[in-house]
Amino acid sequence: STDNALSDEVVLPYLEIKDALVASNLEKARGTAQSILNKDSFTDIEEQLMAPLERIAHTESIEEAREAFFEYSQLITDMVTEYGASRTMYKQFCPMAFGNSGAFWLSAEKEILNPYFGDKMLRCGEVQAEL
Repeated sequence: STDNALSDEVVLPYLEIKDALVASNLEKARGTAQSILNKDSFTDIEEQLMAPLERIAHTESIEEAREAFFEYSQLITDMVTEYGASRTMYKQFCPMAFGNSGAFWLSAEKEILNPYFGDKMLRCGEVQAEL
């Protein structure tokens, strides 16, 4: 049921960080991560997301932010698969991320905007699934 669906409070900051990385905007990615960490109380689900968010909030390197974002994406995808989300999410995959080992992310749009490469390879990727 949608009662258990991942709330926008969990999904929207994830999408904001994704969009910041698409724009190669480390400051915005860090700021969004920090604003989640600054909340007064955390749900069990948010607790599980702390490690990658801490890395994103404190890194000076967009490469490290992108690595932490992949960890964040894996956690969020497992959660969306288990609980559903309040909106349709598209699981998208770029085979060239991280030295061709490949990485996925979630998006609220079908259009590919790649958070692992930003404007270097904005359109690299494909929709793998609709969640």
